[in-house]
Formats: sequence, C-alpha cells, structure tokens
Amino acid sequence: GKPADIAMGNDEAAIKYLRLAGPEDLIAARWSSPEPHSPGYILVADRERGALVLAVRGTFGLMDTLTDLRCAAGLVRIDPDGPAEAVHSGMWESAVRLDGEIRDTVERALAGPCRGFRVELVGHSLGAGVASLLTLRWRQGPFPHARCLAIAAPCTVSAGLAGAEWVRAGVTAVI
Repeated sequence: GKPADIAMGNDEAAIKYLRLAGPEDLIAARWSSPEPHSPGYILVADRERGALVLAVRGTFGLMDTLTDLRCAAGLVRIDPDGPAEAVHSGMWESAVRLDGEIRDTVERALAGPCRGFRVELVGHSLGAGVASLLTLRWRQGPFPHARCLAIAAPCTVSAGLAGAEWVRAGVTAVI
C-alpha cells in the first residue's frame, strides 16, 4: 500500500493507503491518461469526514504534458451572470471531459451511500488546475457547495475570475 503502487493503478494499494473502509469506498478511478485532456483521478468516499473526494492527478506522462502545453487562453462563461473569462484551454477541456465522465457517478453516490456528504476536489499541478476549474463548473451547477484544495496550481483563470468572491469561496490554492 505505497503511494507508488497507487500511482501505478493498484486498487488494493489505494484502499489500504487511504485507509478506506473497503472496496465500496473506492467509487471510481482512472489510473492512466489515455489521451490528452484525460488526467488520472480517483473518487473516494471519506466516511470519517463525510466527504466525497475527487482527487485529480498531476502531470504523469506524455498525454498530461500535451494537456499542460495547450496553455493558450480560451474564453468561457463559467458564471452565467458574468462576462466570458480567460481560462487555461487545455485544463478547461480536461475539466469539461471529466465533468461528463464523472458527474453521474457523483450524483448517484450522493443520492445513495454518500447521502449528506460534502463534495471536495483536490489536485496537484495539472490536477490542481483541472480540479479548480471543475469545482467552478460544479459550483454553478449541480454541486453549489463543492470545495477545492489546489496544490501548486498553475495559472488557470483570469485575474477577474480569480478575484470573484464565489470563486475564492470555492477554491483554496496552496503554492
């Protein structure tokens, strides 16, 4: 149950290292990045803390590096009442794809075995950028109280969006 085993996609190691109650608490995982804009992640139920936690992995290989390098600013309207804002286009595409892949699973977990749990996201580097952008999407949609801890996050949003109160309430960045 070492971190290296988890990074290589060992479910049993993840359950042991993360001290999950059992395999049912490892709700979903993608251990590899099969293409750009598809970073690895793990979704777990932290019963002790009452949280459904989505951890998005940082840059791990060539496909993740290609996502990092797609750093041109893209304009998107995250806040329906606000203007279009600049975001890191590669990480935004990753957040949109991950949303489409995992949202139903999160909703099912919250309606069933994780009823009443908080939604928390965490990531490092690339994972921090994707997790923070996904948190902003979710705060404007199905999970308005979602929170994110972004560790060593790259610049992913414009200064205007970063300064918005609703963004600061949802994302904590640690450098």
